[in-house]
Amino acid sequence: NTLNDDLGQSEILAQMAEEAAEVAQACLKLRRAIDQKNVTPTSLPEAVDQLEEEWADLLLCKDALLDDYKPKPEHVQCCMEWKAERWRNRLLGTDSPAIGDEIFMPDGNKAIAVFVNTDSVFAIDGERFWQLSKDSVIKTGNTYDEIKMATKRLRMTSEA
Repeated sequence: NTLNDDLGQSEILAQMAEEAAEVAQACLKLRRAIDQKNVTPTSLPEAVDQLEEEWADLLLCKDALLDDYKPKPEHVQCCMEWKAERWRNRLLGTDSPAIGDEIFMPDGNKAIAVFVNTDSVFAIDGERFWQLSKDSVIKTGNTYDEIKMATKRLRMTSEA
């Protein structure tokens, strides 16, 4: 018998959300223990221990959930790379790529930015045309005509 059999996926997800909130609280407590600007009676070693304990609870929920749900490791890795690159760019103040930049797409493929404005990035990955906002995919197209029409619309919009 697994935890998933006993509780069900819904309860494990609820428990996981609760544990994620406790990890967030432990992170904030550790931050206070490190910088001492907002003094806490929790010592640095205690705060580290609390974070590790809450992290273990969260990982236990993840493992229980994986009895039913099997994420694709390559998709998870691609998401991590894409988000890491976006995070680095934000830290460097280069959140928006320039035309010609190679960028990671949410599906893990790399694409070339073909048009950039303040709201969106438009990119081609060899097969598809992508329009992305700062945080999500707005739409994709699969044909050259869709790409050509979208690019033409963009040029007309930017020239107006």
